[in-house]
Amino acid sequence: MKSYALNNLHRSTKLLLKLSTILLATLSHTMGDSGVFSGVGVYYITSSINTKYIDNDPPNLAEKQHYAVSGFAQGVTAGYCHKLKDQYHIGLLLEYLWIDSEEQSTHTVINDEKRRFLLTLHHALYPSLTFGFSPSENTMLSLKAGYGSERWSSDMNDNDTRVLKISKHDGGGRIIGAEMLTMLQDKFLFGLSIMHSSIDRFYTSDSVDCTLCHSPETLSVGAKIQYQPNGVMAHSEPMG
Repeated sequence: MKSYALNNLHRSTKLLLKLSTILLATLSHTMGDSGVFSGVGVYYITSSINTKYIDNDPPNLAEKQHYAVSGFAQGVTAGYCHKLKDQYHIGLLLEYLWIDSEEQSTHTVINDEKRRFLLTLHHALYPSLTFGFSPSENTMLSLKAGYGSERWSSDMNDNDTRVLKISKHDGGGRIIGAEMLTMLQDKFLFGLSIMHSSIDRFYTSDSVDCTLCHSPETLSVGAKIQYQPNGVMAHSEPMG
């Protein structure tokens, strides 16, 4: 099952990158002074998740819990940046993160049963619009906003008897963030970023007997190396 899921993820990622490459190549030829770029990065992820578990069997219990999920991620980025007048820039950014982030919690429920709940964030796709300003020819500051998607899974056991297992469920919501890029050498830039996602409340179920409601908010802090062959900052002189 895990191998099948990974194969699907790899196929989806390859398709996404191919489509992004075609789109960015088209934009680079149709827009004036624009710069196409790509990059790789590492991130630290921390999520705050409110859940509500609803058991539809008598006595029809509902349980609310809060979980904190954290871990590291690897990511790839692609996009383009179009130069406006007076050192301002607009653009599109696409970030795809592979995440190793989970939380396992144990608590007591009715009849002194021990409930174990495992919540995992697997990967995320964050497309956004960017608006930036270059205070110097070697530095660019940007704000970004968009609508992203995250993939979660849930596994719940009562006294080692499985109650709920959802291998994957996707949720979407608003994202906002900021980024700073600085020139390393010709065509290569170093970036630091911070982003917050607020995923809309979504419901999942693996049977007619129970429903699980998720409401996650995720903060990510990242560092990346960006390659920009031409455009906004590619022809600036290195710092120093």
